[in-house]
Amino acid sequence: MPRLGLTPDQIMVNTWCSDRVPRYATTLPGLNVLVGETLALVGDGTAALLDHIAGELDDCLPVEGAVAAAGGTLRIQAVQAARVGVRALAITDPFAGVGDPAVALALADLAGLADLGLTTVVSVADVTLAALFADRVVVVSDARPQVAYPVLAPTPRAVVDVRPITERVTARLAVGV
Repeated sequence: MPRLGLTPDQIMVNTWCSDRVPRYATTLPGLNVLVGETLALVGDGTAALLDHIAGELDDCLPVEGAVAAAGGTLRIQAVQAARVGVRALAITDPFAGVGDPAVALALADLAGLADLGLTTVVSVADVTLAALFADRVVVVSDARPQVAYPVLAPTPRAVVDVRPITERVTARLAVGV
């Protein structure tokens, strides 16, 4: 049976630039990760999915996000990693247990990682924070990607800019995916 409509990757490519050919950092069942993309994983089993994706990405550096955010070193670690040939980062929740100044700094750092050419996958507990920095927010259930919502608002983003995405993701999480 022929497919009707566009895949999420085709929508993203058409939205970004029609002459851009997608390059994949990795492909998994239910999720294709584009080179240079920042994904936020939200839901049940994000840590296990993050580990799985990190294992599939070439030259991927795992980063303890909360430690880096609390120390203000997330961007520094990313720049150093890019200099030595790392092409991807797998970051555990950078907002867990850190104060508001560290959250603001981590948001700015995460939003700027695409400028380094790094593919970044971040597990996050807060849907709104995920939508503020990510190119796509991926709803996870039982360590499996269920649906990925592209965030098309330009950066820097305000909570009002991402409200439609956060409402969709929150509704999807509430029904147990």
